[in-house]
Amino acid sequence: MSKTKIIVPLLGKNENEWEQELKELQDTSFDGLEWRADYSESPYSITAGKKAISFFKTQTDKPILVTLRTQKEGGQVVFEKEKYSSFFKHMLEQSVSSIDIEWALPLEITHSLLQQAKEKNCKVILSFHDMEHTPSAEKLVAIWKDMYVRGASVGKIACMARSKEDVHQMLYALLRTKKEIPNFPVVGISMGEIGKVTRLIGSLFDTPFTFVSGKNASAFGQLTVKEMEKYNSLFY
Repeated sequence: MSKTKIIVPLLGKNENEWEQELKELQDTSFDGLEWRADYSESPYSITAGKKAISFFKTQTDKPILVTLRTQKEGGQVVFEKEKYSSFFKHMLEQSVSSIDIEWALPLEITHSLLQQAKEKNCKVILSFHDMEHTPSAEKLVAIWKDMYVRGASVGKIACMARSKEDVHQMLYALLRTKKEIPNFPVVGISMGEIGKVTRLIGSLFDTPFTFVSGKNASAFGQLTVKEMEKYNSLFY
């Protein structure tokens, strides 16, 4: 059982707010940063995006995951096909470590960006978020399998948990997926207070990483860096 890596989302609107978020992380242990570009002042701006990546690289040597989450999946931006594709095309040219692409977007977009990322040796997290409920285990497994077939580096699913049964569905789906495609890294998260346990026990399913909050949380039920450090100190 390997230790799950810790990724901290940055939710600031500009350099001043990102700098404050990074200061909050001083004297903490984490493995990477997720830039939530959808929270920035100009989320689709190529110029602003390049400037942001340059800023992060002057502040840290941690790997950077770039995410532009749409409103449909819990983010801040309205999906615009051309702007979305162009944004990630230019982000790939900035030598970022990985990008998050939403699985439910049109196939032509996910296929194109997966191919471009492969050419740039950049990892792609295909993600799916259901902010209302948790689909059946069969549906979750089918989504992960499709992510694998498309060529994702990692498959991430996060769904709102309304009951213990929802959490069980997520964990059962994780177990089935790891048995059927053992070499495919998957992340399964039950959002909300009742789902917090899924953020802690990912290592049982060889989950490569989990998301924890720095100054602000980017999802319901997210643990803080300090809480995750305490947990890791007990088990690793």
